Amino acid sequence: MDRALAQLPLPEGLAERIKACNSTYTVRFGVWLRGRMYSFTGWRSVHSEHVEPAKGGIRYDLASNQEEVETLAALMSLKCSLVDVPFGGSKGALKINPKDWEVHELERITRRFTQELAKCSLISAGRNVPAPDVGTGEREMAWMADEHKRTGPSDIVNAPHASPENRCLMAVSRVAPKPPGEVCNMPFIVICEIPTAMASEETVTSRR
Repeated sequence: MDRALAQLPLPEGLAERIKACNSTYTVRFGVWLRGRMYSFTGWRSVHSEHVEPAKGGIRYDLASNQEEVETLAALMSLKCSLVDVPFGGSKGALKINPKDWEVHELERITRRFTQELAKCSLISAGRNVPAPDVGTGEREMAWMADEHKRTGPSDIVNAPHASPENRCLMAVSRVAPKPPGEVCNMPFIVICEIPTAMASEETVTSRR
């Protein structure tokens, strides 16, 4: 990014502003499992809100940290801009190895993580759309969508689109069902056809 920005005639200080994320939220929460309390740490970073909603995957990986999440959020902003899709860049992570947990335990952990993110509107159909990433998939996105609906989101306009029956929150999951690093034959641009509340039929048709 430094090499690319150096080629642009930007006002002094603007390059630093472009590289930096607007906000990063660190969450620490506990879940009672296997007869004891386990603590977990997660992050959700928003690089740019020049268009909304922000969009970005949530990964489950023991190697994750805040710096990685912020870097990937910035990269998501650039990727969306390059292919001209109407999303800002975001990214999330939970410091966990999903293979260490049974499915029902992982569901409880995911739902608690979702509750914490929803408190700050960092998972929302109208403002911040999650997606599968390393260690997550359609199953985790379904749990998140369901928990978001159950927590009673305050986004009245977009709240209906945050349920599994609607596809706005699940858009990225359905378009890119496999995490990064795996082959996905479905076209990324299809995502513009799904959140109809954000794009007119004329816009959608022009992108097909």
